[in-house]
Amino acid sequence: MFLIVLLYIPPVQTLVSQRAENILSRKLNSEVNIGALNLNFFGNLVLKDVYIIDPNNIKVFEVDKIDVNILILPLLLKKVHLNHIIISGFKSAMEIDPELKTTNLDFIIEAFSNNKPKQESKQSSW
Repeated sequence: MFLIVLLYIPPVQTLVSQRAENILSRKLNSEVNIGALNLNFFGNLVLKDVYIIDPNNIKVFEVDKIDVNILILPLLLKKVHLNHIIISGFKSAMEIDPELKTTNLDFIIEAFSNNKPKQESKQSSW
């Protein structure tokens, strides 16, 4: 509960957005930017000026604003419930290589895909 309260403090929100940028940049092996992160007491999480630059230095994904309404109480039970997601100012520079049948966005999909064989699922500990 204390950690959730900390998320309402602007300097903590800045640290969280910087940490998320670093984690995503390493995972994608590219530049990720989150200009601002704001969480209010009504459960609205707003991300502003989000973009991803691919390994070829092309801005492949850009969003002016992502507004997500999250129910806070279920988070305490380790569940995520979203009321809405509103994306404003979305731009993407997708390129397709017809010979290789790949796109310049494939590195994002590959970074988050799980190529390991499926095992019996276990209850999450988070």
